[in-house]
Amino acid sequence: MKVLDLLAGWLQGLPVLPADARGVLWLPLLLAVVVFGLLLARRALPPLGRLVTAGLGLLAVLLGAVLLLPDLVVAAVFRRGGNRPPAAVYGYGDAVVSLVLGLQRLTAAVSPATQRLSRVHGGLVLLAALGWLWWWNQRHCPDGPPGSCLSPVDMWVAAFDE
Repeated sequence: MKVLDLLAGWLQGLPVLPADARGVLWLPLLLAVVVFGLLLARRALPPLGRLVTAGLGLLAVLLGAVLLLPDLVVAAVFRRGGNRPPAAVYGYGDAVVSLVLGLQRLTAAVSPATQRLSRVHGGLVLLAALGWLWWWNQRHCPDGPPGSCLSPVDMWVAAFDE
């Protein structure tokens, strides 16, 4: 809710708006910015999903490489001595590879999920924006004596009386 508080405060003090109209225009502007922002975020989800998938896949490979270093050292010590490494070393390496492959399968699900989320109907995005603003308005004032705090919508309605 801090995001909406900051955005509302910024819009109320926007120097581009006429001073006498700021109290009336800030709430419709806030609604427009939230809806537009959510629609824009919806469009940005597919490339962000691909970026996250690639980044997490790279992190999984790097984690696997770091986890395989002890396996490499132990196997090199045994081979240098002319012995074959114990089966536990092979088991550890197999476990690390399975872990990395599992992490890569898990991170590969991010991109399709963001693709599906980006295809959400615009009406649902509008409903989500309205719901978010309604929740923000309802939660704006802490529990206290009645009349001690004005909700954002009450402040906006009061601006029409001025």
